[in-house]
Amino acid sequence: MLALALAATVGLCPSLLVQVETAPPVRVVAIDDGRRDVLLGDLPFASYRSDAPPGMRTAVTPAVFPLFGPKGVGMTRGYPFARVDGDPQDHPHQRSFWFAHGDVNGVNFWELKDGGPAIVHERFEALRDGDAGDTVVARNRWVDGEGRVIATDRRELRFFSDPRDTLRGIDSTITIRAPSGELRFGDTKEGTLGFRMRPELALKGNGAAGEVIDSEGRRGAAVWGKRARWIAYFGPVDGKPLGFALMDHPRNLRHPTWWHARDYGLAAANPFGQHDFEGVDGKPGEYVLESGAALTFRHRLVLFEGEADQERLDGWWREFAATGADEAEVKR
Repeated sequence: MLALALAATVGLCPSLLVQVETAPPVRVVAIDDGRRDVLLGDLPFASYRSDAPPGMRTAVTPAVFPLFGPKGVGMTRGYPFARVDGDPQDHPHQRSFWFAHGDVNGVNFWELKDGGPAIVHERFEALRDGDAGDTVVARNRWVDGEGRVIATDRRELRFFSDPRDTLRGIDSTITIRAPSGELRFGDTKEGTLGFRMRPELALKGNGAAGEVIDSEGRRGAAVWGKRARWIAYFGPVDGKPLGFALMDHPRNLRHPTWWHARDYGLAAANPFGQHDFEGVDGKPGEYVLESGAALTFRHRLVLFEGEADQERLDGWWREFAATGADEAEVKR
């Protein structure tokens, strides 16, 4: 995959590229029972964490922070985990790169507050023999404000890079289960796989200089609430072009997904918010998962140097779409 990604960037034959260069190893380091750090060679890449931000106690949800893009540039907002000069301090529930939803059996797991619901880390899974050391696998419990477990999930995050460190990324595979009784995902724009970007990549706000484009060629405010295979934000960071793309796998529920893509710096893939996004009557975006059943979402996050070229991004998406061909197809 890495060879193909870089070949698309610089126009080299993938087989030649593999012979010439090898990407630095990505490895996962255990920090404690609720945290794993990811290194690219000896340099920091990311941290998967399950703790509450400073000033909070019980409002926990797993998140990836910090997250460093090519050449070690931070790609997400620091707040609420860290105070960074120039960072907007709105929406404390928007935690770097995370997965949650605003209506699961009527419970809001998106806008978390102390004393309310939480997505609680249960344990990390050990990698199987033969697995690469570039993956974090964790299990979590979705607990309502009364302490009842209404859902569980398994998250598998694979971290990768290209040989020249012009591209980094995460393949996210999240499987949600309904352990006891049906699970209803409500029709709301508040969700679901979220990325809160550094302020320079946003379209408005202090220091904002970013642009946004989706797979259908829409730009700017026109991308909000629309369905697309991928979405990308990009702009100058310290004088150099930098960006990220979120990609929806074709076997995901209701692909291509809707995008809760805001000008202030939030980008989120949301397959449930049809009423809010399209202004249609009723709640057609609701989805019910039967008791004992599971629903899997696969996404790819690409952090890249350079402009968000449509052809290049389409190529990356096609490469991602070709993965997982042996998996069962979900209902649309």
